[in-house]
Amino acid sequence: MSISLFTAALAIYSLAPTAFAAQEAAPLEPAKEPIPTPSALLSEPLPLKFSGKLENDWSFYSADKSVEQVTDQFDSGTEFRRARFGMSGGYGDWLKFKASYDLQGDGSGFSDLYSEFDGMPGNSKLKFGHFKEPFSLETLTSSTSLTFLERSMLKGFAPSRNVGVQVRDTAFKKKMTWAAGLFRETDAGAFGVDESGQLEFALTGRVTWLPIWENDGETLLHLGLAASFRNPDEAEVSYRARPESHLAPSLLDTGDFLADDVILIGTEAAWVYGPATIQGEYAQAMVRRPNGENDVNFQAGYLLAAWMWTGETREYRRSRGYFGGITPSQPFAGNGGGSGAWETALRYSFADYSDDNIGGGEGQILMAAVNWHLTEHLRISMDYGIADLVTHGNAHILQFRFHLDW
Repeated sequence: MSISLFTAALAIYSLAPTAFAAQEAAPLEPAKEPIPTPSALLSEPLPLKFSGKLENDWSFYSADKSVEQVTDQFDSGTEFRRARFGMSGGYGDWLKFKASYDLQGDGSGFSDLYSEFDGMPGNSKLKFGHFKEPFSLETLTSSTSLTFLERSMLKGFAPSRNVGVQVRDTAFKKKMTWAAGLFRETDAGAFGVDESGQLEFALTGRVTWLPIWENDGETLLHLGLAASFRNPDEAEVSYRARPESHLAPSLLDTGDFLADDVILIGTEAAWVYGPATIQGEYAQAMVRRPNGENDVNFQAGYLLAAWMWTGETREYRRSRGYFGGITPSQPFAGNGGGSGAWETALRYSFADYSDDNIGGGEGQILMAAVNWHLTEHLRISMDYGIADLVTHGNAHILQFRFHLDW
């Protein structure tokens, strides 16, 4: 597939929802507040909302010696997985901004640092700064709202936060969402330099559709497709995946290897029926290599099922095409108060990072979860899983998390 053909296809894909939306009878909306003058902005107090997230994890491992000979040693321990503090605000309904910083060990740096303008041509939204690329349902879902402590092994090549500019919108009365953007890969400090002079960049787009939406989201079917064309930094790429536990070593690892460009394709589906959720994704990374070497393909995917024993339904954010969290119908209050919300879940995930002369490994994981949502902002979670490094052996994982956000 040539670069020009892919770029043209992505452009058509990004513009198509806008064209479709124009065919609808646009409902009357209240007039937006006028954009204030600079002097008016300086004369008014800046509206701010402060937020934060604290997550303390405890992890315990038991791995076969044959596995630790391939990976590093599995050492049990504890950490603050996230210690994130931020603020957000906006002017009227035309400008929003957010800045958050994570103090989590070696990964300290900006998580979100962006501004978003509403009311662009076609009533779309323009965002620029450091934020998540529009790829993968579980990646776009906030860590606050995940069913399991960690995302699946698909995370190994799904892009996350980078610096870029993005346009997004909805169509067909919010049954469709679309987003497309231009990004460049950056480190945790939102910093990136073009050291090779080869214009490292990524074009990423995603579209979702809700063929079923009933009772304000108590029953829904979500379908999604995403694609990303990436010109890698310094013409090198590498893919790694932990066994769905942050303190564990990488289970799969391709190491660094030369690449001309990468095409990522991701598919996603989710079904919600009251307290039940079934969700799955499948993705491929297709890497074109230089110097006459064979191109390589890697793949990963997962399927999960979750059940709310106390009857709640998982929130779905129609304007963005991904899930929110759980709000207990009877929040925990102690001494005769509510019991909170109880959830159990099971997930199977797999990844194959080996092709041609790249031996990144092949693995699969079966993970079970129990979540006690005391309130909308306080949760205690436990995961137990068995990770299988194919042809080498197994590792057993038991982990706990104490989560608080505000």
